[in-house]
Amino acid sequence: MRQNNIPLVSVCTIVYNHEPYLRECLEGIIMQKTNFAFEVLIHDDASTDRSADIIREYATKYPNVFRPKYQTENQYSKGVSFAEMFQIQEARGKYIALCEGDDYWTDPLKLQKQVDILENNEEYGCVYTAYETVDTKGNTIEFLPSVRHMNRSYTGDIFCELLVANFPQTLTVMFRKELINRFSPPYSFDYSLFLSIAIQQKFYYLPEKTGAYRINPKGMVQSGDLCKRLDFNAVKLYYFIEYLKNKDFWREKEEDRRIKRFLYTDCSYVWRKKKYYKYLVELIRINPLYIYMIPMCILHDICNILSQRKSFK
Repeated sequence: MRQNNIPLVSVCTIVYNHEPYLRECLEGIIMQKTNFAFEVLIHDDASTDRSADIIREYATKYPNVFRPKYQTENQYSKGVSFAEMFQIQEARGKYIALCEGDDYWTDPLKLQKQVDILENNEEYGCVYTAYETVDTKGNTIEFLPSVRHMNRSYTGDIFCELLVANFPQTLTVMFRKELINRFSPPYSFDYSLFLSIAIQQKFYYLPEKTGAYRINPKGMVQSGDLCKRLDFNAVKLYYFIEYLKNKDFWREKEEDRRIKRFLYTDCSYVWRKKKYYKYLVELIRINPLYIYMIPMCILHDICNILSQRKSFK
């Protein structure tokens, strides 16, 4: 039984130059109506605007809720991991909710709804929800990627679908802290976090809009900086190997076939790239029958060399 002063939920927030949006984000957190205590771990990554001042204001007003951290040097530029940036390791809650400083929650019962689901359904490791998409001024906009992501969302085993593409929106998730730290993927960000949970447990989709995802041209995603830093294929291959290695993760026959078909067929071009050979070696260690893929890789390299020579002529 938890004591009343120990938070059941830890809300983790990253802030970097979010001054125009930050109050809306923090108000969306503070307005949450819950029958449990929650904390806010907020990390300012050396903002050059007044973001840190706004955080200090809220930390002073709600000292029992906010646990701020202020950086003097930008940690993202140093390659600090996603989990470290969000301070997930320092969270005291049984459950973790995420919300970056330019996004915000609109449903005052968001946390309560998600906790109720997780407390009453042990088979689910994460709850994610629908959401609105807004522009920098807070106007609701029709953003096709968001529409596609919500159309793909459902309750159940989403591991195979996540291998295809990342569709849960970070600001909407709440997950069990006990499910993290089991893996060491080559890149740490929300996609690898979701895969690490989905390989272990089902996701619950709540088709209610609980928050707003802001299209911020200066943000990591919209600026394209995140895609330059990360290798999504390496993350997919890492979790596929983890799936094959551990029988505890194996699905029923039909779902197992779907997962393997995707990685062998849809991602067949990935295995033939040199930078992914280490995953191929690991695959052969797991099952020597996969050695047939080596000639495919060699043939691919020969074709590349020939095409390069041809282009020089």
